[in-house]
Amino acid sequence: MNILYITQYYPPETGAGATRAEAISNHFAKRGWNVDVLCEFPNYPTGKTADEFKGKWVKRTVKGSLKINQVWVYATPRENSIQQLQLFGSFVASSCIYLMSNPKQYDLIYVSSPPISGAVTGALYSWLSGIPWVFEVRDLWPDAGLGSGTFSRKSLMYRISKGIEKQLYKSASAVVPVTQAAAEIVGKTSPGVKTYVVHNGVDCQRFKPETGKAPADLLSENEDVNSPKKFRVGYIGSIGIIHDFNAVVQAALLCKDDPEIEFVIIGDGSQRHKLQHLLDLHKPGNVRWLGLRPHEQVPDYINSFDLGINPVRKVKAFESIITVKFFEYLACDVPVISLAGGTLSAVGESSGAAITLPPGDYQGMAETIKRLKKNPDELAELKKGARSFVKKHFDRAVLSERLADMLENFVKTGKMPSSGKSTDRIY
Repeated sequence: MNILYITQYYPPETGAGATRAEAISNHFAKRGWNVDVLCEFPNYPTGKTADEFKGKWVKRTVKGSLKINQVWVYATPRENSIQQLQLFGSFVASSCIYLMSNPKQYDLIYVSSPPISGAVTGALYSWLSGIPWVFEVRDLWPDAGLGSGTFSRKSLMYRISKGIEKQLYKSASAVVPVTQAAAEIVGKTSPGVKTYVVHNGVDCQRFKPETGKAPADLLSENEDVNSPKKFRVGYIGSIGIIHDFNAVVQAALLCKDDPEIEFVIIGDGSQRHKLQHLLDLHKPGNVRWLGLRPHEQVPDYINSFDLGINPVRKVKAFESIITVKFFEYLACDVPVISLAGGTLSAVGESSGAAITLPPGDYQGMAETIKRLKKNPDELAELKKGARSFVKKHFDRAVLSERLADMLENFVKTGKMPSSGKSTDRIY
């Protein structure tokens, strides 16, 4: 089977989108498929392209039956709508030019979003070539941008984006949301669209509990590797519009009376300037922001946390998502405090390994952190079923196989599954 996999983000870029795309494309290749990945020159989340790509139009890498084709983009930090338009628009242009310059017959086009730019390319190439395409939706854009204040409901940008979204749903052979809640919203937006839920998940072979020493940069100035371990509350992931870092900073301020509690933030992204402003304004002495770290080191950092935090902003569109870091924390047997509603709250309750509070409830977060630190038995109880829960329901290898079976059946029969519901719905 020959498949074109379009995703703007792909390793060495970091983040949930790049991680999922790499895992699924590798799984397709291991299955024996010929997979052409079309992605951008790596620049996410910093907005800077490495020197090795400067002056180039395309770079190709071959790994057996997996071919990675990286194309030029106008890299920006994505801090505002103009920069986002420049970046995403340039990917549509360069990816379409690449496909027109390198025509090839595929059995299927598979597109992962957000950003929606890859879906625009996929839909256009499908229309020109007659090759069917499947639209993977990890985030309900543009409603996520609406809720986060990126643009208003009456703005021209939103109305155009909403029209594009509906047309993309309509033109795709199927839409693959990552939660049942998202599938229901897609169905309301474009009635009649066929959906097939394939959850986000985690590589349980890479993310697992380990008791090694913490990475060196987690040691405080007066610490060494033999010092008593601090009670570390950690966030690791993108510094983007989904997460509420004001709540994290405010919770840290409420915990400053306990010198053993330390907040660690690891990541980078389009909202880095806002996080830096919060840190400069409040100067919390118990918060350390380490910036971006390679994805292969992420399990080491997570295993140094006593608690993972997942503070999602109060935005309607975010109630239909489950952030990947939630699964990564639990796979390492690290309990989670989430500020969230909707699907993430329901899954957290089902896991038995998470405490979910309303979005923005930094006071509740601080009180919970202090309580768990003082009650190791409660903390141990939360850890008890964390990893077994994600292995049962959110093992990425199992989920990738389910997706591959569905796509292969579609190519052979021309039919999508009759049911859009997940086979192991737990929320």
